[in-house]
Amino acid sequence: MKYSLFSLISVAFIFMGCQHTIFGSTSWQYEVSGTAQTVNITKRDAQGNIIQHSNVELPWSYSFSRYNTHTFLASITAQNNYNNGSVTVRIIRNGREVRSATSEGAFVIASASYHMTSTF
Repeated sequence: MKYSLFSLISVAFIFMGCQHTIFGSTSWQYEVSGTAQTVNITKRDAQGNIIQHSNVELPWSYSFSRYNTHTFLASITAQNNYNNGSVTVRIIRNGREVRSATSEGAFVIASASYHMTSTF
């Protein structure tokens, strides 16, 4: 009986400890800022779809949550629509910046991506 109860408790602790990693949720935020008047933005959403936004005024942000299943590629790109200005993109995972990029000049592009692999 002692070993059965110990085994059951051990399995419960292991499952509870892994629950956040395997079944938990990760919060994501994309941010675009800079001095450009407007930008065109291409992003990957929570389902992995590629979405485009045209003539967006800065600053701009997009937030979503995603369950930790398998892998995910977070991606954000912004292109300056004018002859001058700067563009900065940031990817934030669970409140911490994981990637960023800045470009300055006519029609420049700033792009960042982050590949997350869940640990099982």
